[in-house]
Amino acid sequence: MRDVSATKLPARTNYLLPQDLRRLYDVVADDRNEFEAAAIQMLILTARRPSEIRNLAWAEIDFDKGTITIPSERTKTGTEDTFPLTPRMVAILKNVPQHNGPLVFSRDGGHTPISLNLVRVRELLGAVPDFTGEWRFHDFRTSLGTALDDADAPYHEKEIMLSHSLGPLDRTYSRSNRLGIKTKWLEWWDSAIFGADHA
Repeated sequence: MRDVSATKLPARTNYLLPQDLRRLYDVVADDRNEFEAAAIQMLILTARRPSEIRNLAWAEIDFDKGTITIPSERTKTGTEDTFPLTPRMVAILKNVPQHNGPLVFSRDGGHTPISLNLVRVRELLGAVPDFTGEWRFHDFRTSLGTALDDADAPYHEKEIMLSHSLGPLDRTYSRSNRLGIKTKWLEWWDSAIFGADHA
């Protein structure tokens, strides 16, 4: 391998701007796969890990309290995570057909989570200006993280929004679900994507 010259990979701009996410949100709304479209819209609005949305259960949604709670066994940090529902999220979920099975995004009556066809969804969106490489659903999280940095969000609030593990002080002395912080920034993210069309 000493004779093999090093190859430098091109830089990858692995995030989408709010206007690209709006374009994707709109184009999947007209797609024939209603469960996949709704799941992708929820990924855009929440910037959650794809597995957390794909496997979302109706029991994890509390429309009365306006929250979704991902149980500890389904989070990367191993701790329960609650975040607020924005009006746009509520509208999406209320339009998803509810069957006998526990899962929200499922084509077999709520028993098996859907698969998200990344290649097909990329084709629906088409070209993304100034984007190097092929984007992934996880890049929605990088999109939010970058936007929060550009908005000078406090670092610990970005960590909260991306559902990362916090420091030992928080783990030991706080049991807060930080809904106030999450509400503030999820509403801000909705406005960043939709602008004046905020509903």
